Amino acid sequence: MKTYSSRLNRLEDKRNTRKAFLIVLGTIVIVILMLVIGIPTLIRMVVLIGDMKSSGKQVDRMDVIPPSPPQILYQYDATNSAQINLTGFSEAGATVYLTNNSNSIGEAVVKDDGTWLIANIKLNTGSNDFIATAVDLSGNRSQMSKTVSIIFSTKEPKLEISSPTDRQNVTGKPANVNVRGLTDPDARLTVNDRVIIVSADGTFSANYPLNSGENVMIFLSKDIAGNQARREMTVTYQP
Repeated sequence: MKTYSSRLNRLEDKRNTRKAFLIVLGTIVIVILMLVIGIPTLIRMVVLIGDMKSSGKQVDRMDVIPPSPPQILYQYDATNSAQINLTGFSEAGATVYLTNNSNSIGEAVVKDDGTWLIANIKLNTGSNDFIATAVDLSGNRSQMSKTVSIIFSTKEPKLEISSPTDRQNVTGKPANVNVRGLTDPDARLTVNDRVIIVSADGTFSANYPLNSGENVMIFLSKDIAGNQARREMTVTYQP
């Protein structure tokens, strides 16, 4: 009985000695790493290892199929805002890389629902050509997306009015005045909220009805970027 008990004690002593040795060895390794790579780097390594262990996503190293080209969603072809957000669709878990005029401007990890978002994109004056690519968790790169072009401009559209003139008097019948002039071909032109058709060359001509007495006419031209040009004049009509 004493022999069995003493044998257990010797085994326990060996286990304790081994644990103590491993603890001392681990401490020495940590101290050496702190001296060689520094404390911040060591902390980042520990965090990285922890993230890798806790990550729920498994990397399929047999996956050699690249994701489909990402889709870029946009609501307009032109804007007068210096910054925009772009969103779209791609393979869940992949990283979408976005360029503007061939310059890298950001990246985003695709959510589980397949959507991605890159916010606060600064635009260049004029044309901005966006292209996206996606890289999945196995490192496979997609083909480039379709190019999305958005124009950034803060310049107001041209608005020249040749008829009528301010303070013009109109008499007789019919009770209208011809409005003529020039604006941007893609602009939307209104006179007191009445739409005036603009030709492909930017010219316009239409008859505008008048009321007896003074008629305040507000011309408003708005381009596709949202910039506006405004002109106001008064025309007096006497039957």
